[in-house]
Amino acid sequence: MISIKNLTFSFGSKNLYENLNLEMQSGQMTVITGLNGTGKTTLLRIISGEIKIGGVKIFSDCKKMFFLPQKVSYPVGITLFEYVLSAFYSNSFKWFTTKYEKQKVLETLELLEISDRKDIYVEKLSSGELQLANLAIAMVSGADCLLLDEPTSNLDLKNQVKISKILKTLTKKGITCVMITHDLNLAFECGDYFVGISKNAVVQGIKSEFFSSENLNKVFGLNFNVEIENEKIYLKTID
Repeated sequence: MISIKNLTFSFGSKNLYENLNLEMQSGQMTVITGLNGTGKTTLLRIISGEIKIGGVKIFSDCKKMFFLPQKVSYPVGITLFEYVLSAFYSNSFKWFTTKYEKQKVLETLELLEISDRKDIYVEKLSSGELQLANLAIAMVSGADCLLLDEPTSNLDLKNQVKISKILKTLTKKGITCVMITHDLNLAFECGDYFVGISKNAVVQGIKSEFFSSENLNKVFGLNFNVEIENEKIYLKTID
């Protein structure tokens, strides 16, 4: 479980959070959504410990967290396989990788359907392939908590669906996932708990609570007609 109590945070003159209390259960997918500039990425950075705030109580029973930002600086002159394999060099005293680690990378690339690109230099990959490469690093990192900032933003529809299914499978194996996304259909498909952040409010709850016209209006400032049928959601904005 990840628990945050009494989070108040301002950026310059902009107040992002005021006395926010949040609990994210282990082995579940928590989805964070909302308008741009409301502090979603900042919240992930606070959870990861990258941003430290005095007076805020943050508890986590995760043994290892992996934070995947939306923008990543890529090396030049190494292959996709070598890039993903670099996840095992987080220990500065490690000078080699094992056969098991190399096999794990290959299996992960196959699962993400990019194993045919393993010998291609990173700078030659498409933005979508790079996104999948970063997700591969997260998956082989050994982390039991993944913090993912818009992991499907550069992916086509097929890969978005595939990634959502993979992430859901990971939670069933006990891995805690916290994901930022603007795609409400994707959120509904793979999320267990939802946090919606607007400039004036934070709305949170399980699926049946969060996806209401009232809550979506609070988060996005739009009027929605919401219909849920056979575990599918149908959203339509109303003028």
